[in-house]
Amino acid sequence: MIKNNIQKCVFFFLFFISVLIIGTQTYQTILLQVQTLDQAQPTGSWATPTEAGLRTWSCLGRNDSIISEDNSDKTLGSAVFDWTPPALDVGKVQFR
Repeated sequence: MIKNNIQKCVFFFLFFISVLIIGTQTYQTILLQVQTLDQAQPTGSWATPTEAGLRTWSCLGRNDSIISEDNSDKTLGSAVFDWTPPALDVGKVQFR
């Protein structure tokens, strides 16, 4: 009984998930999404990134992706991105 109550509290108070990406390699493009596991559809929304050259993009919903603005060479270093899950249960998801 206590375990079930704790699980409900954890999910109830989960407003967003912070994703930390660390890398030293140069890249040109990036696409960051959270997709439903069964249909591979983008879900949830991302906060506007503070890193230069990155922005949110709407594929199927509001701000459901993070993309690079151009194809120039960039190095991310480390960055934190905040993702907010959708209000309705969409089942299992995967970060891509």
